[in-house]
Amino acid sequence: MNAELLSPLSYYNSTARDLHEKNVEDFYDNLLSKSGIDKERNAAAVKKYDERMAEVGRLDKKLKGYKTLRVLLIIAAILGIVLLFVGLLAEGLEGWLSLSLALLGVALAVTSPLIIFLKLNKLIKHFDKRLDEERERARALYSEALATVKPLLLLFTDYDTQRLIEKTLPDISFDDTFNFERLDDLSESFGYSPPTSPDISVIDTLSGTLGTSPFLYESTKKMEMGLETYHGYRTISWTTVERDSKGKMRTVHHTDTLHASVTKPKPYYSTDTRLAFGHNAAPDLMFSRTPEHSDDLSDRALKKKINKGEDKLEDLERKALTDDDPSTNFTKLANSEFEVLLGATNRTNEQQFRLLYTPLAQTETRRLLLDKENFGDDFIFEKRGRLNIISSEHTAAMSLDSRTENYFSHDEKEIRQKFIAYNNSYFKAVYFDIAPLLAIPAYHEPRTPSLEKYVSMHTQNYPTTEYEVLANKLREPSLIPHGCETEVIMKARAVNRYGDVDNAEIISRGFKTIPRTHVETVFGRDGRFHSVPVQWLEYIPIETSCFISIKRVGLSADEFSERAGQNRPSGVVYHGLYATLAEDMKEGSEAIKALI
Repeated sequence: MNAELLSPLSYYNSTARDLHEKNVEDFYDNLLSKSGIDKERNAAAVKKYDERMAEVGRLDKKLKGYKTLRVLLIIAAILGIVLLFVGLLAEGLEGWLSLSLALLGVALAVTSPLIIFLKLNKLIKHFDKRLDEERERARALYSEALATVKPLLLLFTDYDTQRLIEKTLPDISFDDTFNFERLDDLSESFGYSPPTSPDISVIDTLSGTLGTSPFLYESTKKMEMGLETYHGYRTISWTTVERDSKGKMRTVHHTDTLHASVTKPKPYYSTDTRLAFGHNAAPDLMFSRTPEHSDDLSDRALKKKINKGEDKLEDLERKALTDDDPSTNFTKLANSEFEVLLGATNRTNEQQFRLLYTPLAQTETRRLLLDKENFGDDFIFEKRGRLNIISSEHTAAMSLDSRTENYFSHDEKEIRQKFIAYNNSYFKAVYFDIAPLLAIPAYHEPRTPSLEKYVSMHTQNYPTTEYEVLANKLREPSLIPHGCETEVIMKARAVNRYGDVDNAEIISRGFKTIPRTHVETVFGRDGRFHSVPVQWLEYIPIETSCFISIKRVGLSADEFSERAGQNRPSGVVYHGLYATLAEDMKEGSEAIKALI
């Protein structure tokens, strides 16, 4: 690997960031030139569209104002009727006051409907019609503007983001599709296991090699049962007879708001992204560290943290030496500041830990952890023998999906801005996920060749993980259990294979809700017990299953749409794979076989 990557933070700040920005801008400019679009024509079309949308906004605002006025006049008419009856029927009012109320009521009750029917309704109808016309004109102008940039949009592919990263960092290489070759290597050589829990679904993948070693980005959606506390309230009132300060008896009114609560199970959903990297270095070592955001601390607070941490390190070392337990052999490094910042005190092999964290690795890792300009100390690092897991806060909710819709627009200037911003942000996120690995010199060494050659014996063309990714992106109503009121977790199962087409069953699980009432007896300040109802929701598990067919087309979504035409089944393209619902396994397969 590039020796400069041994100092990942310095290389990013001095070289990689600017180099990638240039590569992205050059790539865009080359596509723009190749597309042959007329920028001035697009700018003129966008301007016309924007002017029309400004007119739409002006008319919409005016129409809403008239409709609000109509509501106020209706309220005024109702108020007028009420005042008329009060003026005519109320007892105990002065004559002049009764007459004034009645006359005001008549004025409001008569003039408000007249204004509505003679003037306001006509204005509302007129502006409704004009607004529809202006929106239709705006849609036509949008289509015209979009047509001027369509040749450019068709040149983008779903792989542009990865290819640009490869150009900036030649030591990284991305797969077009997460395939069995990569899966088998990670599993058999490094101990990776795909998520099998029925409560975890894979929603995105991105695999490849860093140097000569494999990696896999994996985004998942997870369901966990937790608890929700529901609250109910009831206001009670009562009276008491008390003697006042003058000795007279008086009635006193009291109120009290009673509260009750009940805690019930509820599903919670979360997404996470992790990077799995396989390497043979330190194969027996296991440890983990979690982010402590040391980069956010002031110099004084950081010094205090280090001093306190050093005391804990000495306690750990002393305990390891005196507990007569050979499995606890912790020996702190001379660089105690690094020890405190990394926090990997649960390591299982001191010799191999030092093999990884050489003095250079300690220095560079420390710089990453204290970096205030970028992401700093925001990552989890788990080493499980030959498998390394990085989970960072900056990619936890990030989508790995780099499809062209991320920068789709009718405006060339906006396309440029979105494309450059998106790709620079994506590169930065990926770079600082691999940075803790790059800071370790041992991970720059070529991997040890496997003693075995794994022969694919799979009865399917594509990994089950990719089935789940495609199912999550299909967004077909058939994949959602009827009556489901929560998110769903989709799990895939291979069914059969017809040539280059796989058929899979997708089992989707979610919950429907049933309103329930819990009644709790609460003692009030009136000295009595009262029933307080608490409304809560019972979550009932439900599931459904359907079948999908998957075929490799090797195209981006836009390319596939152009080539396949309008007669294709509805489906989704991702990682060059096309998936569609298949009611009949064999017929569904034949249908997509003929697409390309």
